[in-house]
Amino acid sequence: MALSDPLSGMRHEAEPKSLSNHFGARPEAPLAAPRFILHIIYFLIAAVLLSLAWQFWRNWGTMGMSQVLLNRSVLAYGEPWYFLTSAYVWLQGLFYFQLLFIPHGIATETAGLSIATWVRPAFAMYAITIAAFLLIQEVFHIPEGWAAGSAGAGLQSPYEDISSFGSIAVAIFIFTIASLVTVPWQTLVKYIVCCAALFVMVVASWSRATWLAGSVFVLLVAVCRLNRRWTAGVILILLVSVGIINANGDRHSWRENRYLARLVALARLEDPTKKDSGRINLYKKAVRMIQTHPLVGEGIGSFYRSSVSYSQADDPNAGTPDFAHNVFLQVAAEEGLPVAALFCSVLSCTFYSGILAYLKQRASGAKYSGSGLVVLGLTLALGVYLQTQMTANSLNVYVSNQFFFWFVIAAILAISIRESGLRSESSTP
Repeated sequence: MALSDPLSGMRHEAEPKSLSNHFGARPEAPLAAPRFILHIIYFLIAAVLLSLAWQFWRNWGTMGMSQVLLNRSVLAYGEPWYFLTSAYVWLQGLFYFQLLFIPHGIATETAGLSIATWVRPAFAMYAITIAAFLLIQEVFHIPEGWAAGSAGAGLQSPYEDISSFGSIAVAIFIFTIASLVTVPWQTLVKYIVCCAALFVMVVASWSRATWLAGSVFVLLVAVCRLNRRWTAGVILILLVSVGIINANGDRHSWRENRYLARLVALARLEDPTKKDSGRINLYKKAVRMIQTHPLVGEGIGSFYRSSVSYSQADDPNAGTPDFAHNVFLQVAAEEGLPVAALFCSVLSCTFYSGILAYLKQRASGAKYSGSGLVVLGLTLALGVYLQTQMTANSLNVYVSNQFFFWFVIAAILAISIRESGLRSESSTP
């Protein structure tokens, strides 16, 4: 039964319970776009392994392998053997994508498509797990791990730090509001409750990158889902909010509140380079590293340790090692511009597939609008996550973020393939 959605003007139809009902016994046909992405994934895996081998060769004399096997601390940030950890993180994500997307090693219309039907349940499980651990952290007053003891540190459980937590929380939040179904009213109430809970998580992260990305993509959701009048209303609300924050930024009560003070630091109208000069200096180090080794990079996992060698004289943190806090710059600095271009091509193809699938489903009317909202939510979730990684290093450092990131990419591609197959079936006489 089809139901009308007053927000988007679409009608939603129940998704098929079994793909075999649509594909029957028709032989599987390879699809060009997914196969292209899979070839890129193979190249990325090869690039990681080659960079790993190069790092082995460069660091072999610095420490015996027995110490690596017996003393895990040598795999920590800044240690000569950290490149093993860094390679492991990326390989886990790349192999996880293959596990999700290409059982039997072939990208076809039916292979791996079960992931599409698990998108909403998977995001729901993510949200429930995060909420449970967040409550545990708050109830038992567990300090934020990365900045324990620092004033104003936000909540992060079950993830490694506030950036890691906030990046995933805001992605799930944007997915939920973008794929929101307004009928029947019981479903709408459930969505509203979920959105409110996720919004609380986003605020609790205390991450400025999370708040900024969330604000930008709430506006994009409005553009995609609402009419012009409602979209103009959302823009007005955001502008008024920025004005109120700047008008009250100097109040003592605002400066004393850790969340309001953080919000003022984000929204204050000033020179962007003054908001976080430390990150600007990290970006400059990354650019200089890229200029020095544009083709092969400094080596996977090397940025943290090598960044001090690329500091400027006026950098107050010149002697402090750190990550690039930008996934694209760090990939380019560690593995070279060609690998960074391959990584960007995967993202470009994924965004293209997701946007194209949404637009085609929206134009086709009732039959495909339900899946269209899911693929819209996934595409915007990927976009908001990547915006947070423009000022963070979660994807480069944590396996938890690798799993989430590649799951979203695999889901977008799987739904795109499925919808292509459904259209082929519907057009067959």
